Amino acid sequence: MRETILFYNPVSTSPGKQRLPLSLLAISAVVAEDYDIAFIDGNLISDPAQAIIEQAQTTKAKLLAVTVMPGPQLRQVVPVCKQVKQTLPNLTILWGGYFPSNHTEVCLQSGFVDYVIQGQGEAAFRKFVDTFYHGGALGEVPSLAYKQGDGITVNPRAPFIKPDNLPWYPYD
Repeated sequence: MRETILFYNPVSTSPGKQRLPLSLLAISAVVAEDYDIAFIDGNLISDPAQAIIEQAQTTKAKLLAVTVMPGPQLRQVVPVCKQVKQTLPNLTILWGGYFPSNHTEVCLQSGFVDYVIQGQGEAAFRKFVDTFYHGGALGEVPSLAYKQGDGITVNPRAPFIKPDNLPWYPYD
């Protein structure tokens, strides 16, 4: 049985103006062949925390990947991830995107974010997922930041990958 990874897109627009969560489609594309993926879109449902909790319990998912930008996404994602972590403390929460890339320490000190991927995340996310599920050294995952003891470890960034060299989005 394949592992399931949950992807959460916090609300980013007003009702009726929803668009595809391209950042999560891009990230999920690098793992879609080897892992089951499930999306929770805060633009489409009224209670994303409950949806995440139910999906995690149903699929036995161990990892929630979240995209975060300042503004509406940040306003929704904080209480949602707090509630999810309180209910499912063993569900690992990884944040990526503009906000955690620029405010890594704040995110990791929150108590509900376990890992941050900084910058372009496709290669780093794939390496993290394989390390998370199959073992390996977190220090070898590029662009990854995480708490270690009393401090925060920030690994060197991965080299930039041209978008043409990345996999197609898993629209199915």
